[in-house]
Amino acid sequence: LATYRQAHELFLRAKEKLNQSVVVGQQAILHDLNTKIEISKEKSEILEKCARDKNLGFSLEIKFENIAPEMRPFVEKAIAGAKLKEVFARYTDKPVRLSFRATEAGTIDLNVFLRYHPQRYLKWIDGKIPQTYLNYHVISFDYYYPLMQYLILIKSTLPGNSPQALKNSFRNLEINLNLETLLNGDLRLPVVGFYVASEKRVDLSYPKSVFLSIPGYESKSILAASDDVFREKGWMSVSSCKTIDGVTTEDGLLMKFLGLDCKI
Repeated sequence: LATYRQAHELFLRAKEKLNQSVVVGQQAILHDLNTKIEISKEKSEILEKCARDKNLGFSLEIKFENIAPEMRPFVEKAIAGAKLKEVFARYTDKPVRLSFRATEAGTIDLNVFLRYHPQRYLKWIDGKIPQTYLNYHVISFDYYYPLMQYLILIKSTLPGNSPQALKNSFRNLEINLNLETLLNGDLRLPVVGFYVASEKRVDLSYPKSVFLSIPGYESKSILAASDDVFREKGWMSVSSCKTIDGVTTEDGLLMKFLGLDCKI
């Protein structure tokens, strides 16, 4: 990738020189140069993005959208009360973003953006989760359930003196966990559950569908292929990675995103 930045500059100079002269087949040459300029620009931007990311360490960033400034300190105290920063640090050494957004309906959404580390996930499932079950590929998100439980806990950690309107909104807080990659898109998991204060435990619903966004493909919601596998194990199940014609399926894209091998 290191050569693309210099190549981009050379292609730009060649185009400038071509525009200042008259050459046989100039339009064809110009089209070829424009193609090379776009490709080299894209590749050099990837290099710059990777270089910036290499120097990033763990941090927690909180963003508020359409939420009154006077409400924000209460939310920040709820985050601290749920010990989210400490939990996030167990999952990544890259920045984590929390985005709170007030909706027109008066509710609040929370989107959590967490770096997906395939090597950590694959190490965790190794020997614990089979690659296939009942003729399906199986995907377990158990690795993220402790984190999801802490995210549910935030609904109950607002300070007692918080405004009632904020408390009501947090009771129905809609939470999504977005597993991000640097270049390969992201995977969104719904985080659904509630805190049982009397027993000091969190009841968490296992996700039966995920939303996958990968560059170059249409973003898709992918539903578990087998209700039986989901009921019995709590795992998502997906089918074949490719069609008869060899085209990668949506299930195949999900497997590829997670770094899982296709066996079916």
